[in-house]
Amino acid sequence: MDELSIGEYTWRRAVPGLSRDTWNDNRDLLKNLHAMPLRTGSRYDIKEAHRRAHLEHDPLQAPHGFFRALPFKRSSAAIDFVERFGPLFWPKPPELVFPDFWLKHLRYVSVVRLWEARDDEGQLRTAFADLGQNIDEIHRAEGWQPLEDAPRELAAEWFTLGIVPSCPLGGSHKSRRRYRLPWERVRRTPEEWIADTLFRDLREAAIGLFHSELNAHLFEREPFWLRRDVDNPPEPASFQLFFRSGNLWQIIWELTGLDTAEGQSWRLCPACNVLFYPKRSDQYYCRSEEQVRASKRNYARVRRQRERLNKLLAPVENSRGAQGVSKKSDSAKDEEGL
Repeated sequence: MDELSIGEYTWRRAVPGLSRDTWNDNRDLLKNLHAMPLRTGSRYDIKEAHRRAHLEHDPLQAPHGFFRALPFKRSSAAIDFVERFGPLFWPKPPELVFPDFWLKHLRYVSVVRLWEARDDEGQLRTAFADLGQNIDEIHRAEGWQPLEDAPRELAAEWFTLGIVPSCPLGGSHKSRRRYRLPWERVRRTPEEWIADTLFRDLREAAIGLFHSELNAHLFEREPFWLRRDVDNPPEPASFQLFFRSGNLWQIIWELTGLDTAEGQSWRLCPACNVLFYPKRSDQYYCRSEEQVRASKRNYARVRRQRERLNKLLAPVENSRGAQGVSKKSDSAKDEEGL
């Protein structure tokens, strides 16, 4: 499989065994298809796709952004992905196994949502709730082994499922063990833990889980230094750290981590739910007109709040003045009566 593994961050696109016309004409019959045969397609440079995505402020130009945006369990979307970026890994025989693809998609999106929502309490609680609800499927996204073949301590832990995940969430392929999830450490259900935990502790737990996944997907990847001036002689001699071998699934996690290190993580537009790379740190909408409209809404909201506050404070002083005017008018009436 050397010709299909990553070499200096190149990967092969896939050609589905069924043509686009056949797929479209038989969509109802094929929607429950377990696997789609694949043929190897052209090579492309993953790092170049990542660079272009940032240059165009469009995460969908890179495999990790496109993968994040896929509508869950839509088979045509999975085929679009492998045609554009290749399968997450190349099995023998080459095929796209839909259940495995969507388990990995669920795991990736569930964890990345924690990172995306780390500064918004409401969204973070929702992301944790969804992760807790899907935790059994998320654990199995890296594959599993029969219960009888697993280490004794893991076999006891996963006895009710009858299988042992190869890499549970928060764990490691190499150690074949896992760390307790935040609610498991305090022996609570996910719902109880989410309801009783302060935001700052939720945020730290989210970052911790995201961090552990980045490390888990470095499994069996050998680091090496690549010389950067070989193809560009005028450039000063310098080196850059890369990871040898691996597959697209691992590279997707690497690109996600690189985005955070560069301070250029994507954002979700609140207006249209589109992924985009912001041009400025204060940009939260994908289009300038939406950003301006949001600024106007925020200004109007602040102004209304200020006006309400002024109204609440005004009666304290005005009531005294009104009482004084009332007393003065009463005394004037008395004088007129005299």
